[in-house]
Amino acid sequence: VPDVDPLTPCQGQSVAFDANVTLQAPSVVLASGWDVDGNLVPDYVGSTANHTYNTAGSYNAIFAVVATGNCTTTVTVPITVNPKPVMSYTGPDDKCGVDVFLTSNGQVAAPASMDSYEWYLTGGTGIGTGQNFAHIFAANPFQQVTGYVVGTSSDGCADTASFSINLQPTPAANFQIDDCIGLSIPFNNTTTWVGTPPPGAGINYNWAFGDGQTGNTQEPTHVYPEPGEYTVTVIAIYSAFGFSD
Repeated sequence: VPDVDPLTPCQGQSVAFDANVTLQAPSVVLASGWDVDGNLVPDYVGSTANHTYNTAGSYNAIFAVVATGNCTTTVTVPITVNPKPVMSYTGPDDKCGVDVFLTSNGQVAAPASMDSYEWYLTGGTGIGTGQNFAHIFAANPFQQVTGYVVGTSSDGCADTASFSINLQPTPAANFQIDDCIGLSIPFNNTTTWVGTPPPGAGINYNWAFGDGQTGNTQEPTHVYPEPGEYTVTVIAIYSAFGFSD
């Protein structure tokens, strides 16, 4: 009596073969073995074997036993090997701040289809489900977070793709002024950061004073020669990754 577990394995999964042979005395077993792909060529000698099917498809596993008098008995067990999906993480790798939109891609051979996606941090903590989803990481910027996404097909076969994201500090640009026409006006740069950029990280500031003049110092001064209303803009740039506000 042959036993095969599982009968519907996933591509790349190990399958256990076992057969229990019972003969009436005085017959004895002279030889036995498994042909796991049905090509009539023995693959394993003996009643037990373990085999991995690396290609999806239908197979006929044949167990053959030769007893006294060269009496041969065979038993055929049909096996269906389901295709394994192929998962990939599609981004991002660098992110300004801690709120991240994670994206992935899963593919599997028809007629199977992708059924579910589960996201985990390294260590196994689940953080969400879905092919793509938004997540706010419980970590300060300028840290690296790692994890993986598991995609499962309609046949129950799964594949994993890992991810690594560098969370970078994000600026919130702002400034204050005390206005007075014809005088040198100092601009107090009050930009704040979500996370602290490291020393020498390349923090730049681009100013537009609304009268056609610009500046690139952290706290500039500027003289307006005419009265009026001016729109002043400062852009804080984390040049190491091009993040700005």
